[in-house]
Amino acid sequence: MTLTYSLVGLSYCGSNIINHFVYEYSAILSVSSSDPSFSQMVCFIISTFSEACNLLIIMASYVFIVATVIRMPSNGDLHKAFSTCTSHMTAISIFHGIILLLYSVPHDKSSWLLVKVESALNAVMIPMLNPLITKM
Repeated sequence: MTLTYSLVGLSYCGSNIINHFVYEYSAILSVSSSDPSFSQMVCFIISTFSEACNLLIIMASYVFIVATVIRMPSNGDLHKAFSTCTSHMTAISIFHGIILLLYSVPHDKSSWLLVKVESALNAVMIPMLNPLITKM
């Protein structure tokens, strides 16, 4: 709600066409004609706090997973578990890295291409990694 409210406070005049892969926060910010610094700061604070909480929860759960996996008696099961965890951590790292770049780094209107590429990677690459995770 806070992010939506910060977007409503901006003025939009001129072209109402968003040249973007998906309609997301940074794409809408790029077409505003007013100063988006307040909206960017709100997005930075909320997304950084949210991502830090998510990553802490993920790391805490992996501590428990690793502790459980280490107690497994079979080496084959141990290898399979660590293989799955590694591919899952790779997907999580890519996903959260892109999210941090999209929402925690302020963008100006000249970096629209970078935001487009990051959005496309987020929408395409992570679903493509899911079959690799399940096969591991």
